Amino acid sequence: AAVIPIETMAQKVDAWRTEATSDILRASATLDMISEKAYQQDVSGVQAACVILEIDIKRLRTHLPSPLPALNVEFGAAMDDYNNAAVMCQNMDTVADVDTVVSYMESGTIHVQNATAIMNGLK
Repeated sequence: AAVIPIETMAQKVDAWRTEATSDILRASATLDMISEKAYQQDVSGVQAACVILEIDIKRLRTHLPSPLPALNVEFGAAMDDYNNAAVMCQNMDTVADVDTVVSYMESGTIHVQNATAIMNGLK
């Protein structure tokens, strides 16, 4: 009889991470573009990048669920925050809107850091 190796949770999550990496990097580059355009006070550039971010988030959501429920919670919350920021920033017209967008983006980043810590904790 053949021995079927049992995949550990760390191996399952590593495989998931590998599959999602290109979409994660694409979204990360878009977030950097948003920050750069915001620093340049290029409102139309920020809004154009937010359109791209919304598409990036749709791609990232196709990777859910991951093999690990705790990772799904953090990754899903990050996607929700980034999507809220993307949608709102396309329609922002007041300083308060900008502050809200930044708040969503900061919250999304915290969830990404938590998700990364969960994945790294499996090694």
